[in-house]
Parts: sequence; structure tokens; C-alpha cells
Amino acid sequence: MSEDRRSAACLAVGSELLGDQKLDRNSLTITRALAGHGIAVDEKRVVGDDVDTIASAVRDLVARHDLVVVTGGLGPTADDVTRDGVALALDRPIRQSD
Repeated sequence: MSEDRRSAACLAVGSELLGDQKLDRNSLTITRALAGHGIAVDEKRVVGDDVDTIASAVRDLVARHDLVVVTGGLGPTADDVTRDGVALALDRPIRQSD
């Protein structure tokens, strides 16, 4: 593997993506876009809407890849916990800007 090669992962978050009714198409679009910049996606993962599960996946992927793209299933909703999971994984507070 070349030292110039970048490693990427895509994490799709959404309990609906774990069933048989909704496909994760976002990661396909992300993979194509990254490939256009010479970045190969080495891993894709799908997790449900659980803060601790999201945090664990983010921690694992960040430790092993140069770039981690997190995407949702249905998009942001009032009960979306993705940002909470990412903040927990990165040990960062969530602040609202004015």
C-alpha cells in the first residue's frame, strides 16, 4: 500500500437501515465522490440509533482510517442522536452557536 493512499470509512446511522425496507444509498454516493478525489473507502458500517453504539463505531473507525464520513438514513429528525454519539466518541461538548 502506498504511503500517499488515504483510508476512508463510511458510517451510516439509522435503525431503519438495519431492516429490510430502507437501503443505505448515501454511502454509495459518498464512495463515488471520494473515489473522484482518489480516496478509496475501505470499510462501510451501519448502526442503529443508539448513542453508545454510534460512539463505539466512530471511535473504532477514527482509530483505523484517515477519514470517516458519517451519514444518516432518513436525515436529521428531532430525535436524532447521531451528533450526541459523535460528540461522545470524540469527547467534545455540543454547543449551540448564536
